[in-house]
Amino acid sequence: MENISELGVDINSSWNFKNGDVVLVKYEDNIEQSIINRLSCKLDALDIFYDYYGSNLDEFLGWLRNDITLEYIRIEVEDVLKQDPRINSFTCKVTRGLENDLCHIHLEIFFDDEQTFISNLVIKGDGTIGIR
Repeated sequence: MENISELGVDINSSWNFKNGDVVLVKYEDNIEQSIINRLSCKLDALDIFYDYYGSNLDEFLGWLRNDITLEYIRIEVEDVLKQDPRINSFTCKVTRGLENDLCHIHLEIFFDDEQTFISNLVIKGDGTIGIR
């Protein structure tokens, strides 16, 4: 990757408008949104458009909040990250959440141009994924 602009630009998934135009996300915000979108989408729900898009994170809802569950979630998140060709390597740490959070996901993502991006996501008890 030559520079951060190669991380891309996309429509903000909130579908907000500003001055009559749809709001866009770019660069690091686009990477974070694409990770959340892929993690939030049921695996193969968009198979008419993409091969192997999405995740199986929804299958862990209702599981006990223990180390075994956290390990399965970490593996699923890592499988999703490996699908993005913009990501060179990464570290992923999944920890127990508090109260209504199922777990917290700390990501450190490395790109070809040696840039690093850090993101902290949360999976809530209702299955939604957001930024912590």
